[in-house]
Amino acid sequence: MFNPNSTSQLNGGYDNPSTHMPQPQGAKSKMKLLLTINATKLSNVGGIVNQHTDPFAIVTVLGSGLTTNTRVLGSTEVINNTINPDWAETFVLDYELGKPLEINIGVFHEGKKKKHVRLGDGTFDVGSILGCTGNTKAKKLKGGGILYARVEKYKGAGTIRLKMCGKKLKNTDGLFNKSDPFYEIKRKDYTSKGMQWNTVFRSQVVKDNLNPNWPEEKIDLGKLCNGDKKMSLTFDVLDFESSGKHVLMGSFITTVGELETKPSSGYSLMKKGRKTGTVMVETAFVEGKPKKNSNLDPNMMANQMAAFSMNDSPSDGYTGAYLPPNSNKSGFNSSPGVPSNFLDYIQGGCKLNLCVGIDFTGSNGNPLQPGTLHYLSPDGRKNDYESAISGIGNVLMNFNGEQQVPVWGFGAKYGGSVRHCFQCGSSAKANGIEGVLQSYRQTFGSGLIMSGPTVFSEVIFNAASYAKKSQDESMRIGGQSYTVLLLLTDGCVSDVNTTIQCLDVVSDSPLSVIIVGIGNADFRGMTFLDDRRTHGKPDIVDFVPFNAHQNNIASLTGATLNEIPGQLEGYFRRRGVMPLPPVKHNENDIYVEAADNSNLSFDFSGTDGVIRVSGGGNNFQPNMAYGNPNAGAYNPSMVPGMQN
Repeated sequence: MFNPNSTSQLNGGYDNPSTHMPQPQGAKSKMKLLLTINATKLSNVGGIVNQHTDPFAIVTVLGSGLTTNTRVLGSTEVINNTINPDWAETFVLDYELGKPLEINIGVFHEGKKKKHVRLGDGTFDVGSILGCTGNTKAKKLKGGGILYARVEKYKGAGTIRLKMCGKKLKNTDGLFNKSDPFYEIKRKDYTSKGMQWNTVFRSQVVKDNLNPNWPEEKIDLGKLCNGDKKMSLTFDVLDFESSGKHVLMGSFITTVGELETKPSSGYSLMKKGRKTGTVMVETAFVEGKPKKNSNLDPNMMANQMAAFSMNDSPSDGYTGAYLPPNSNKSGFNSSPGVPSNFLDYIQGGCKLNLCVGIDFTGSNGNPLQPGTLHYLSPDGRKNDYESAISGIGNVLMNFNGEQQVPVWGFGAKYGGSVRHCFQCGSSAKANGIEGVLQSYRQTFGSGLIMSGPTVFSEVIFNAASYAKKSQDESMRIGGQSYTVLLLLTDGCVSDVNTTIQCLDVVSDSPLSVIIVGIGNADFRGMTFLDDRRTHGKPDIVDFVPFNAHQNNIASLTGATLNEIPGQLEGYFRRRGVMPLPPVKHNENDIYVEAADNSNLSFDFSGTDGVIRVSGGGNNFQPNMAYGNPNAGAYNPSMVPGMQN
């Protein structure tokens, strides 16, 4: 228990930060994602005549805090007469690791005179989608059916202006009618159903014409082919049917690169081995081509990781943490081209491990006394240590399927000896963030005496050894892993120079170190750890004072996790390790979450075709228009299959 007479040695020397030149910040965590949605087994609300649902979906970005408002991002096309829609329209999301981004996907049946029927909603945290297997999550819809949301890296690569026409198409609409042709473009993707052709674009319909002259389209290459002009694309020309059962008129396969050449003979439409017409390319012009990234060197290889050892490490290979006498020891469980960025590694299944180190020095105060840093409130309110663990940990847990977290303490006495790394809780790993908090609370009943000095070199060495062991084990089974150490302390480290040496030794480990300063201590020494650079050594440290973000946990998580994507990329890049291929998954492997109760409502009455949020959502402001027809807002005149 707490000893009020214990002292802390917190004022160790440190170099003057002012003598060091400021360094540029690490890579930012901002990234663009491409959202794809589909649904299965929707309720049939079309009635006896129509027999099927005509579904479309609205994507809404939910407001957070005081800085962002709830707004409609856009809507999909309507697909007639289906209860299993696979919408072609996709959406680009701006995501930043550590900052909350929630979206609501509302599914509707298109009704007459804009009296649409709500089939259900799903609210998704984008970070949690990104961390799931196959980057896909599913939710039940209140009206019946399942909604799937998938995100992937958006590879912005400009646009293509495409204009095509058909020549002498074979009629599929009977003797006295003519076909109503439109075309779809499909590409191969990994989806919840495995590898399959997915529709990524649908043209407008040309009525009663076997020589259709389709209007020019401007298509995003990131959505069309992931920016890869050599990717095979299938063009299907179909005869539009109001029943939704469109009739295939013929197909051809090409690439964006080939389209640019505008073959003089056009493309032969083929169906069952027979030619059914010709498609001519009149315009195929790529605009806004991406610049080559000269910073990525495919021949770059890393030096060997600086050797480090722990003489007192047991046989499990990573933990030198002291085990308090009333804890139960348990071992840890095993767990074409240049690498591009953080998203590539995550999509390839790279696991983000989390370790937590907690300061139990005496300067934190008596945990039984209100107002002290470790005070455990009987009403369940979190202290600052718990708030930081919850906020940061929950973000990182999105990327750790095992949900297992080692928790270590430092700066307390057991048996008369100060321990600079000891196990918190009864197990070597806590289960999820709630388990971490439980292990933290259990530590106060383990017989410790809060003491000092503030030394966390052993915790850092422990985390580096664990990170290396986890990555070695992942590689043996064809995977990848990276580790983040969350270190929470109430004061400056007692020996800055020794800590710097420790960080230099482990700097080439698959490890990032986040230090969060709790309380009002002088953290200049900790800032120096963040700002300092050793020649030839990568920067793996980020320091953030909790009080600067105390009233905004989203701001805290954004500030602390900002540099992790760049540090992860840097570690693998130095070794010439490329991201693994996107993880394959099966729809049956996706856990389907319970239905949501959404309070969002929409106004469809505008004559401009723009959908507006009319109520509900965080930080909603009425009478504001969100979206426009040119940015994917729901507009009946712009999509095939829409009833007029």
